[in-house]
Amino acid sequence: MKKTVKLLSLIMAMIVMLGTFGVVAFADGEASTATITPDTSWYLKNSKTKTATLRDAADLAGLAKLVNDQEEFFLDWTIKLGADIVYNEGKASDWAAGTSTPANVWTPISDFFGTFDGQGYVISGLYFNDMTASGVGLFAGLDGVTVKNVSIVNSYFAAGKQIGAIAGVSKGVSNTVSNCYSDAIIYADVSSNNGYLGGILGRNMVSGTVVENCWFAGSVKAECDDNQNWATKIGGIVGQSEGDASSTIKNCLVTGTVEGQNQVGGILGVANETGEAGSIVENCLMLGEITVTRNNPSLFFGQFACVWKDGGKITLNKCYGLDTYTANVPGERFTGEKTKTIWNVNDTGVIVADTSVKVTSANITGDAAKTTLVGFDFDGVDTDGTEDIWLTVTDGTPVLKDLATIASTKASGQAEAPVDPSELEVESDEQPGGDEQPGGDEQSGGDNENDETKAPETDAPETEAPAEEKKGCGGTIAGMSVAAIAMIGAACGMIAKKKED
Repeated sequence: MKKTVKLLSLIMAMIVMLGTFGVVAFADGEASTATITPDTSWYLKNSKTKTATLRDAADLAGLAKLVNDQEEFFLDWTIKLGADIVYNEGKASDWAAGTSTPANVWTPISDFFGTFDGQGYVISGLYFNDMTASGVGLFAGLDGVTVKNVSIVNSYFAAGKQIGAIAGVSKGVSNTVSNCYSDAIIYADVSSNNGYLGGILGRNMVSGTVVENCWFAGSVKAECDDNQNWATKIGGIVGQSEGDASSTIKNCLVTGTVEGQNQVGGILGVANETGEAGSIVENCLMLGEITVTRNNPSLFFGQFACVWKDGGKITLNKCYGLDTYTANVPGERFTGEKTKTIWNVNDTGVIVADTSVKVTSANITGDAAKTTLVGFDFDGVDTDGTEDIWLTVTDGTPVLKDLATIASTKASGQAEAPVDPSELEVESDEQPGGDEQPGGDEQSGGDNENDETKAPETDAPETEAPAEEKKGCGGTIAGMSVAAIAMIGAACGMIAKKKED
């Protein structure tokens, strides 16, 4: 009898251990420090809808592999996120300091031609560190692409030039970046002229590009040897915008830090577009910090932007910055120039219009912001018939509505940012992702846009396994646990039966 009791106790302990192991240790969505193997099983080449959803780091790596290996450029496709994705665990600040290195190096997506919709979800832990590289971010470059509703947090991008949290460069055909947040650390060791670093987009080379409703709360920094005397060209949102027409940055917020040797702007580093209006910067709020490090007479910086000489144009419309703004610059020669809103390089650039306004902190705190920030779409203050874009914050400065929850709950809160988004008390119950909330009507495994009600036109079947059936270590072990429990239960029955006999 005693032996039977001991055996039953041991079996029950095994059941508890296996159940816990299968449910807890391999819980769905739990990040791993192991090396990521790209998974492309979500990609159905013959999909009529040309829509697919990524749900984990392996899926995201699979997208980069398909594009970078030129197996698929995703023209006319829409790629969505179906969950927050952790690419690496750890702290970006440690990676930047060199005190640790994460397991997985991110490979920027280079030739993607579709639409990328993050649906309000967050990608964290991206790491890239190669000072010989150009074109670095979630995407290396954009060409006729729309990127929206995605946030890049706790990430580190270090390269030679053309770096932005969303993309390194916009080229070819006009691109759109909207509703994006980042608190990434962006760094360049500039070994040749021009760094082109931006919190969201490094360099825009095509007219018609729009960067809207974006918030940068991280740090952008470019360094080079003092003897090289390079122009770093960096901005809180875009490093440089150039071309023979015009592009637009609107409804953007900067609460992070921007540091470079020369040609530095809080929103746009350098405006070098030559169209009728040039680079258009409108309805933006600059609350960040600027540091310029070159110690010689050829030094250009502006609270909002610099405009390039000999043809560069800028239109600054209803942009606001604190009246306490003073750029951190070396020496005393620049004492009277530390508060410029736009720096006109050699006074030969063209300022088409400048309606920027310096405001006090008190006048943009809480509901006071609705009156002070004329032209901004706040809750209850509709200026152009569109949805509300900005939200007031109790005892704080305004934030972007669609990014408020992400900034207050999912941002990594780096020390470099003068305003810690995690401390914001937002006057809203809004969830991230704009009109389409994360996990809203699209349930896990139920948004298989590749599934068709009609038979596919090709012989190849077009089906996708539900998300919960996606194969992986967690699912396998959990299944093994259930099977083991059943087997052990049967053994228990046999033992009890034998005892009765």
